[in-house]
Amino acid sequence: EIKRRWLAFFESKDHVVVPSASLISEDPSLLFTVAGMVPFIPYMTGLVPAPYGRATSVQKCVRTLDIEEVGKTTRHGTFFQMNGNFSFGDYFKKEAIAYAWEFLTKSQDEGGLGLPKERLWVTVFKDDDESISIWREVSDIPLQRIQKRGMKDNYWSTGQPGPAGPCSEIYYDRGPEYGRDGGPIADEERYLEVWNLVFMQFERGAGSGKSDFPILGELPAKNIDTGLGLERMAAILQGVDNIYEIDTTKIILDRAVDLTGIKLYVRVKSSGGSCTAVDTSSGANNLTASISCPTGINEVDANISGLNVQPNPMTNGAVINFNTAKAAMYTLRVTDITGKEVLFKEIEARTGENKIAMERNNLTAGIYFVQLNDGKFSVTKKFT
Repeated sequence: EIKRRWLAFFESKDHVVVPSASLISEDPSLLFTVAGMVPFIPYMTGLVPAPYGRATSVQKCVRTLDIEEVGKTTRHGTFFQMNGNFSFGDYFKKEAIAYAWEFLTKSQDEGGLGLPKERLWVTVFKDDDESISIWREVSDIPLQRIQKRGMKDNYWSTGQPGPAGPCSEIYYDRGPEYGRDGGPIADEERYLEVWNLVFMQFERGAGSGKSDFPILGELPAKNIDTGLGLERMAAILQGVDNIYEIDTTKIILDRAVDLTGIKLYVRVKSSGGSCTAVDTSSGANNLTASISCPTGINEVDANISGLNVQPNPMTNGAVINFNTAKAAMYTLRVTDITGKEVLFKEIEARTGENKIAMERNNLTAGIYFVQLNDGKFSVTKKFT
């Protein structure tokens, strides 16, 4: 439905609807299609005349640019779909910003997404006062919700020599339960980036990272390249906390739970420096991944903390240490990497520090998982 609305909106703005290209990029400098603009690079560089002045697409992407962020945040994935609108020497900043504001805030009955205006924030490149003026002219966003950022955050390219330019990013405020106040510069878990408007007007040279490269000169024309993350927008509109719980992905995870009997994850929120876990899977209350929440706490269940394992090669066993906020009965389960159980026992943990010795369990060299379960939530630790 988001895709349909997107393509219909930009088609009404005289954009040609272009099908998603292959995940394998035809650009010799890229292995994969990493962004929606990749199929249009020859038009932006002037290598090939653009067959149209405006285009829109929903492009399947493999996001190698952010691969190191996958698994660390709730908003990055290896594969995603990018809703894009593009101009090849046709319109520029003013129209791009106006289109974005209209599509995001127009009511759903009128074909938009109906996002509350007061939840939207904007960032611009540190030297781009022109974009700030345009935002103030074509939208209702107040100046205090427009922030400046440097080249690392607000200057975009594919990571390779080629088209580049300053950008303006749009963020959605998910609320104080997701992190601290202060806008995107303070907390990008609370303020979720949903749309990047790139003013693609320069050519960059070789370099490493997102900011260490020279600007070689201007492109033949000023182009527009924007990208809205389909999965992130779905998470907002469907009221879930991360891109893995949206309708198209959750059904896959639920099926895995049904087949394995293993609970795959819990949802974690941060508030006041602590984590609150909410069970979102329908499977057996079993293995739960421990994930970091925005405050840096790395435990799913606030009752269990400091889970640590010290292997003991002398006895082919290990010593398990953990702290509990209250005395309670826990189950302790150790499995190898194939899921085979090597230890299961019930323990009565006392408040504070606890130590459990695994002696002569005939553990061979390899990877193991130790899980503590209080009957409601679990914490898991990997050890070698």
